[in-house]
Amino acid sequence: TSFSFSYVVDDSSFEGYVDAVVSQVIDLAHNSMIEDEEVSISRLTIDKTLPAVGSLMVYSSNALDESFATVDDVISVWIEMDGYSSVPLVELVYSDGGDCQLGCAFAVDDVQSVGTVVASNRAAAGLPDIEFAERYEASYTVTELSPEGPMQVHVSFYEDQSGNAGDLYLSEGGAVEIDTTPPSVLGIDAWSSGDDMNFAKAGDVITVTIETSEVVVSGVEVSLEVVDMSDLGQAEQCSLLGLVSCGSVDSLVEVCAFECPEGSRAGCRGGMCTRAMTATAEPMTFEYTVESDVWFQGASSVRVSALVDSAGNSGEDAFVATGVSIDVVEPAVETVVVSSSGDDVRFAAAGDVISVTVSSSEPIYVPAVHLRHFEWEGCALGCDHSLVLDDGGSGEDDF
Repeated sequence: TSFSFSYVVDDSSFEGYVDAVVSQVIDLAHNSMIEDEEVSISRLTIDKTLPAVGSLMVYSSNALDESFATVDDVISVWIEMDGYSSVPLVELVYSDGGDCQLGCAFAVDDVQSVGTVVASNRAAAGLPDIEFAERYEASYTVTELSPEGPMQVHVSFYEDQSGNAGDLYLSEGGAVEIDTTPPSVLGIDAWSSGDDMNFAKAGDVITVTIETSEVVVSGVEVSLEVVDMSDLGQAEQCSLLGLVSCGSVDSLVEVCAFECPEGSRAGCRGGMCTRAMTATAEPMTFEYTVESDVWFQGASSVRVSALVDSAGNSGEDAFVATGVSIDVVEPAVETVVVSSSGDDVRFAAAGDVISVTVSSSEPIYVPAVHLRHFEWEGCALGCDHSLVLDDGGSGEDDF
């Protein structure tokens, strides 16, 4: 004789191991089974508890910072489940200002089981005690086509041996940020500590602040550059003789020598002369103190190189004009001519206009000009009188 019995598990059912027990077995002649009961040779488990993610850890193989990932870096996700679980679906989720404002998900490259762990040591780690934990490792290799930004982790579509499906698990915050864009220089601001912020003489300090597209790590190289004022023909002649062209920092005269002595023109190559700028305590702010070097003057530009962001992306060098001109040579008056509007330019009578024309070695502000006269009586050693400038609106060009 064969019988079949059934029991429907519901929310009120107990959980745990279940054996089937048969008792009160009596045949038609009222013979009773020798044993009081018979226990099933098989055992099952009633399990109504949903599986869950016990702990999750995310990190990147990035050499600079494991919280950032760039091209070819591998993002690894370690998942420890609270008990047995099937292989879950693991996704990275990002948000942007376009179609993914609420988050877009993409699956990782691979999810593998790394076995189970007996949880006898979980209390020491501050985790709840369970009999065992299933572990999985997921990985994703960043490519140039990967979306950028902070990534969260979704764990879903997993179930235990009883078929209970686990809830969606979402990591807190951006566990790893994908950044594949190199940093760049957006602009600079430069000024001189001299009387005019656009000009710098020996001893003045040129300050440059740099704005970048994102945070860069330390080690940025910043240099100030001016056009090389050396005579390229002289350098070529020296080269033909097997020598090098040298010039003193105090003179623009060049000479050929086997080796340039200390204090000669240096740091010039490819038509540009370069001086390193020094980083200050302020972020992305650099300074250069102007030296008395006649070879390093003129309109200056700043070169920014070795730009590396937190993810290790390297940016291109930037070359930007500063708007500051370096001038270390003192101005000189080249000619001074005084003349009269009279019949003879050497003599002036009442009503004649005396004119003074001054030319200088470089553009200058309007200088002070005096007429020093030597009267026949009372001013034998010379007396000065200031001139009233009357240049018809063009006197500035005369100086």
